Amino acid sequence: MRYTRVIPPVALLAALSACTQHTPSFNPTPHPTRPGQVVIIAGDRETSRTPRDGEYAVRVNVRSNGGLTVDQGTGRIYVPIAGDGGRRIARIEADGRITMLPVGIADAQLAVSGDHLWQMASYAGLELSRTSLSSLRTTDVLESDEETDPRFKILDRHGEPLSATEADRLNKNWRGSQFALSGTGVPIVLSRAGQLFEVVGRNVLKRWEPPGYEAALRDLGGAEDFHATELVADGPHGVIALGRAGLLRVGADGGVRATEFPRSAKTAPPWTAALPLSGGAVLLLGGVSPLQGSPRPALITPDGDLQSLSLGLQRECDEFDGSMADVASADPGGASKGRDGSYIMLNKFCGVIYSFRLPSHLTSEPYRQ
Repeated sequence: MRYTRVIPPVALLAALSACTQHTPSFNPTPHPTRPGQVVIIAGDRETSRTPRDGEYAVRVNVRSNGGLTVDQGTGRIYVPIAGDGGRRIARIEADGRITMLPVGIADAQLAVSGDHLWQMASYAGLELSRTSLSSLRTTDVLESDEETDPRFKILDRHGEPLSATEADRLNKNWRGSQFALSGTGVPIVLSRAGQLFEVVGRNVLKRWEPPGYEAALRDLGGAEDFHATELVADGPHGVIALGRAGLLRVGADGGVRATEFPRSAKTAPPWTAALPLSGGAVLLLGGVSPLQGSPRPALITPDGDLQSLSLGLQRECDEFDGSMADVASADPGGASKGRDGSYIMLNKFCGVIYSFRLPSHLTSEPYRQ
């Protein structure tokens, strides 16, 4: 007599899970192990399919318009995925797998602090939201569909409302703004014109004017010439504001230092990533275009001088060799320091995410005028 064995559903699921949780034949969590080494930790250019929950980041398509950020508390990486209206964010877990979050804003810049994921978009007006990572509940913080009608209340540095004339002047510069969380978790907005604001309430911004900041901005040509490209937190109380005209650095003591870029740099594609380094220097990346023949990495010294770096010749996407030339040739879509001391950067040109360690020594020379 033959008996049919009945497998309970729970046991069946366990068996299937055991079959699928096998050790992959590839390294799902590559890390650079020596100075100057670059590895790809996410993105497969041979795959066009949108990533799904549980897939390994190194084997999926992570094409993005930018906005990458790293959670300094957990080491998780967040990156908006292109397509589907920008409404999905890929989170790369510690084991290299992807978790998809259906909370994205098109063309958003991201930041994470504790349980909160912040997103700001500035392609048309200004939009800022805060999402709880535990509940995925989203709260609108700043909301403006039109640059000409922002509906924001703007306060001066003392907390008093600005005049209608002054507010109207500032409201013309939201398109192209940059966003970061300060080292203490305060949302900071850098307008296209180079002005700094703290977000202090629903549709309420307050001017942040560290002593000497406005004078330093004027030294770079003023609001009309700045054209912001990046805002980065620099320690607990400082920030780095990067623009086409130059770089403004607010130190932990509130002091401001300006580095004006020479004309040759102002007319080239702008740098779009600024990485503060130990010792007080700032690494500038980006400044590349598909038609440009050589990378233009640069260094701002602790004294505020602009220096040229040579990190290798231009590398195309299919020429990846794990050297710093791959980083120098990239179009950054967000860059951040990882918890292990390496740096994480999205390359928008190639649709991949790099992890890299800086060379032991960065050799630089004065930037040619």
